[in-house]
Amino acid sequence: FEDCDGQEVNALNVGNPELQPDEGETRLLGVAWEPGWAPGLSFALDLWEIEHKNRVLYVGDGFSGIFDFFLRESPPDSNPYVIRAPQSPEDIALDIPGLITGIVSTYVNAGKVTTQGFDVEARYTWPTVWAGDFNLGLNYTYLEEYSIGISDSGAELNEDWAGGYGERGALPHHRGNLTFHWERNQHALTAQYRYVGSYESPLNLSIDNVETDTPFEVDAYTQFDLQYSYTFDGLRGAVLRLGCQNCTDVDPPVYNYNVVAEAFHEGRGALLYLRWEQSF
Repeated sequence: FEDCDGQEVNALNVGNPELQPDEGETRLLGVAWEPGWAPGLSFALDLWEIEHKNRVLYVGDGFSGIFDFFLRESPPDSNPYVIRAPQSPEDIALDIPGLITGIVSTYVNAGKVTTQGFDVEARYTWPTVWAGDFNLGLNYTYLEEYSIGISDSGAELNEDWAGGYGERGALPHHRGNLTFHWERNQHALTAQYRYVGSYESPLNLSIDNVETDTPFEVDAYTQFDLQYSYTFDGLRGAVLRLGCQNCTDVDPPVYNYNVVAEAFHEGRGALLYLRWEQSF
């Protein structure tokens, strides 16, 4: 019963003398196009596939897909990443392993990790005589696959984590940025609209505190950033920057496994800043 209750245990951080170096192969295919009938307009498409052999992965994070895999699939009495106390007489009578007293945090080699997708970039620049120079850009990334294969301690894992959660965080299928930049003499203005698609949480949907078999989906997220800068030529090129991140004060999506924002979600609300950059 103690193992079923929420509790904290010690983590033993150790090296792995059997760890092998990470090797990989990358295949890229790209095409770029600048139409002659529209000066300043350009497009680029890059297809990519990366295959890792002996991919180095971390075991010891409670929300890591690797750690969860070993807890779920390895025999409880022979899991090398769980430290247990010796069996008590009651444990022996029930034929169960001893109480969990700690976990082992280390690095292991995955048999393979394959990831593939494509990047799209579109850009249009147009200079003007009186109004300055304008630049409009679009970047989009689609993650098609993030497959992992690992075999250790009598357990075998073969999963595609794209659109879900991997060993180092969320892996949404869709991500993109739309950027507008204007510059004239000492003045510059940059506006950016960022988008992150939805993805599945590492924990399923819970109803009335009972976990179901339905995946919990973290909603898509958008953020608007704005920055104005002025360069003082007479002060050795000093730059004054005034801007805001998450200007519209958008809340991060609802999580069911954590209370802080992911790396691409702003959890602090709208952030105003003033910066002075000075060269000496």
